[in-house]
Amino acid sequence: MTLGPYFLFDSFASLAPVRPSIMATMLEVLEDSKSVTSPLPSYKTTPSSVSLAGSIQCTTHCRPSVLSLLRTTQKQKSALSRICDLVSPPGFTPSSVTQVANTCAATLPPAVFSHLLQTPNIEGHAALYWAIVNNQQEAFSIFAAFIPQFSSVCCSDLCLACMVISDQELFTQLNLGCYPHKDELLRRSLGCPPDEVEVHKGDKPCQFVACMRIRMFQKRLRIRQEVDVESVANGRIWRLQFHCGRIRCIVIGLSRHKLPAPLLSQAHCGVMIESHKGKPKCATQPAYSQWRNEQRTLHGDMNWFLDLPIEIKTEIRTDNLEMPKSNDITVVFYHQLGNWVIDDNTEYVDCDGTLHVAVEMTL
Repeated sequence: MTLGPYFLFDSFASLAPVRPSIMATMLEVLEDSKSVTSPLPSYKTTPSSVSLAGSIQCTTHCRPSVLSLLRTTQKQKSALSRICDLVSPPGFTPSSVTQVANTCAATLPPAVFSHLLQTPNIEGHAALYWAIVNNQQEAFSIFAAFIPQFSSVCCSDLCLACMVISDQELFTQLNLGCYPHKDELLRRSLGCPPDEVEVHKGDKPCQFVACMRIRMFQKRLRIRQEVDVESVANGRIWRLQFHCGRIRCIVIGLSRHKLPAPLLSQAHCGVMIESHKGKPKCATQPAYSQWRNEQRTLHGDMNWFLDLPIEIKTEIRTDNLEMPKSNDITVVFYHQLGNWVIDDNTEYVDCDGTLHVAVEMTL
C-alpha cells in the first residue's frame, strides 16, 4: 500500500521490526536530497508520497526515528531552496539574507546547517562558492558565521571560487593556502606575523606582478628547509617556494592546476628581491611603480634582479630539490641561489628579517 511521509498507527500491538526493503527506500529518499544537477533550480518539488512494497509494520521505538529522518530531509530541502535563491543572481536586499539565514538555521541543528552550507549540492559546488562567484558578499559573510571550521572539501571549493574571480585579498583572508596549518603553527611558535601579498595588473596583457613580504624569512627557512607563499592571479593559484636543502633554489609554479603547454612555452617571468645594503634603518617595501621602473637594475646597490625565461617543466630536474612527495606544484620556473639565503649578514632581508620580493609574470 502507499502511505504519505507522515503516518500514524492506532494500535502498535501487532507491529514488527522494519524490513530491509523499507529502510533502503528511506535511504533513497535521503540520498535524493544530497545533490542538485539542474541549473540552480528552486528545489521546492518534494515527493508527495513514499511507496513502500508489501505491508508496512513498525515497532514503537523505530517509528519516531523514521519520521524524524523524513522531517529533517524536508527541512533541508526547504532550506537549500531558500539558500540557493540568496546566492543566485539577480541581486537581493541584505536584510533579507539575515532573515532567511536565521530562519533556516532555526529549523535545523547547527551541525546539519553547517554541513548543508559546505556540501557541493548546487551544480556541483557549495552555496559559499556561488556567493563568492556571484559577488554576494553579504550572503557569504552571514553564511560563513554559521560554520565553526571549513571542511577540506569546502576549502577546495573556496579556492576555486577565488581563482574564478582572481581575488587575492579574499584568498588571504580565508587562509586558503596549501600549507596554512603547518606554517601557522610555526609562525605562532616564532611570534611571526602573517606574510603580506599584493597582486597588481601589469602594463602588458595577461601580465601581473605579485609583491610579497615574507616575515622572518631565514628563521623559517632554516627550520622547515622551505618557505612557501601563494598568490591568486589570472585565474590560477601561483606558488613561490624557497628551498634550502642540498640545493638552494627558488621555484615558481602552479598550485593544484597546470598551465596549457602553448602558454607555458611563451611565458616569461622576472623575480626582484630588494637589497637593503647601506640603508641606515629598517627598510620598507618600495611602491609598486618603484619596483617596476626605478629599481629594475641588474647591478645596483638597491636591488638584485633576476630576469629569466620560464623553462618547460619536462626540462627541469627537480629530483634534487628535496621537495615533499605530496607536493602538488607544477614547476614552471627554477633558479639556483647562492649562500645569501642562510647568511647571517645578508643584505637581502631587512632589520626585521623580512624578505621583500616581487614576481612579474607574463603569459
